[in-house]
Amino acid sequence: MKYPNRTMITDVVLTVLVAAGAASPAYSQTCALLEECGDVDSSGSVSSSDALKVLKKAVGQPQVMACSCGETEPPPPVCQAGGIKVSVSPEAPAPADIDGLYAEAFDCTESEGGNTFGGVDSTHCYRKADGSSWRLWNTGCGWQIGRVEGCDGWVDYARTYAGSCGAIPPEQLDERALTTDSYKNNIGDPIVGIQSGPCTP
Repeated sequence: MKYPNRTMITDVVLTVLVAAGAASPAYSQTCALLEECGDVDSSGSVSSSDALKVLKKAVGQPQVMACSCGETEPPPPVCQAGGIKVSVSPEAPAPADIDGLYAEAFDCTESEGGNTFGGVDSTHCYRKADGSSWRLWNTGCGWQIGRVEGCDGWVDYARTYAGSCGAIPPEQLDERALTTDSYKNNIGDPIVGIQSGPCTP
């Protein structure tokens, strides 16, 4: 009885493995290495001293080790001088992501929701510090929390004022109005669960 040539068997196995590899989807690595794994002393390379430190650690001897293998993430937003913090409780009738830190800005445009009614500076607003489209705007009648939403344009979810804008109190036209827990919806009804005020750097 003749047995197949070993070279032929090897060729067949390799062909099958290559075909299987070509048929399977390619996956990219999602872990961004901050340093080489195994480099527990942060020397920039993996050496026998790393192995010794790991062994000592394994048997209970105190060792200072530093090894990081994870995704790099941007630091969370921080309060900036002059910024505003908005807090939203779960029961508030507003999207939860309104909540957070807002940085004072002077480069906003009317297309983002600004208004010149009452002579306010439409470039002055507060931008959500996480880079999203949420804004605090003074409409010339008082402040609104909202964002531009597709074809609907500017949509406000909370206001510091209600009623006619004929008699605007001065405190509604500057930052004083943003220290409040008395927000209202666009028909003037009180909104429970939203408050704002200066953040602390």
